[in-house]
Amino acid sequence: MLNDYWLKVKIGNQDEIDINTITPDLHFVELDTTPAFSNTYQNMAGVNGSIYTTSQFDKTTINLKFLVRFKDWKDLDLAKHDIYRFFMTKEVIRIRCNTAPNKVYYSRAMPFSIAPSKVGSAGAVFTVPLDNPSGLAYSIAPSDEIVNVNENDNWSYGMNIPSDKQLKYHFTNSNKFTVYNPSDIDINPYLQNDKLSISVKFTGNNITIKNTTNGSTWSYNKSGNGSDTLLINGVTSSLNGTPCSKDTNFGHIKLDKGDNNFEITGANTSDIVFSFPFVYIA
Repeated sequence: MLNDYWLKVKIGNQDEIDINTITPDLHFVELDTTPAFSNTYQNMAGVNGSIYTTSQFDKTTINLKFLVRFKDWKDLDLAKHDIYRFFMTKEVIRIRCNTAPNKVYYSRAMPFSIAPSKVGSAGAVFTVPLDNPSGLAYSIAPSDEIVNVNENDNWSYGMNIPSDKQLKYHFTNSNKFTVYNPSDIDINPYLQNDKLSISVKFTGNNITIKNTTNGSTWSYNKSGNGSDTLLINGVTSSLNGTPCSKDTNFGHIKLDKGDNNFEITGANTSDIVFSFPFVYIA
């Protein structure tokens, strides 16, 4: 039964590996985490109750449960060393498991212990806790790499992607189009520091990109030749890698959950690509 469960881990820039390979007879059992959410209130002297101000998702703990089998205490000590050496790192630990293979968590190491459940036991069940600073999970690939749910391995059930919906994040010469955000939350680069990159090539005197669903707008007030690449990276803009925010309206684009309707004005031709990870609360 344990062979049906897997956990893949990527530390820093290293290759992703199956966790069961770091030491003999190590078996992944389960991943458990619970969303953390908090509200902020303001109190006023002499006024009953509190006034709501903001809400936020908080840092969470991801608990990884394992079973390690061993022959004797020396065998256990060797296994403990392998496990501690692997998890005790200052690098970011990216994890994903079989229950949601295309959702990843970006986590940090925390202390833990490994000990047999009783004297004479030939196995130890232990939990590795990891800090999840964002409190969120992300799609393993960005939107522009998840284009056809019927032909792509970068999506799985539980990612809010309708099986009959053709996802599209690359638009050519379209004055009106729709961008689908399957995330559990809105994508807001300004307030939440969410990742959203929009690559733009156009011809014309200027270009304006407007999300008519939520009113967010970005404009570039210089001409385009069709070959130069504008990149809207969150709240900053660049032209062929050179900062150019001064030539924009200093705006930024937000994405609501679900469908977002866009209008392009000012350009004669355009080539636009939206790239962002889908974000999930668990």
